[in-house]
Amino acid sequence: MFLKIKSTILKMVSGHEKKLRFLIAGGINTIVGLSVYPLLYIALEPLGAGYIQVLIIAQLICITFSFVSNKYTQICHSVIQKINVQLFA
Repeated sequence: MFLKIKSTILKMVSGHEKKLRFLIAGGINTIVGLSVYPLLYIALEPLGAGYIQVLIIAQLICITFSFVSNKYTQICHSVIQKINVQLFA
């Protein structure tokens, strides 16, 4: 049963690995982007930070996170391929 599911997933993903990596990175970036500003605002508002200051900090965090996550998914692709070859060979 597990082998059948695994082979079905591998067939669906084959040829679309790059698109899948960007989709995963984009989904994670969206979740982070939508949650960082409200969390920072809640944390920094009692300290007297205005929404513009919080927005600037949130933008810096989100842009950095997006850059790192996209770079990480592209660099690690060759490592993931090697692991998949070893696991599924």
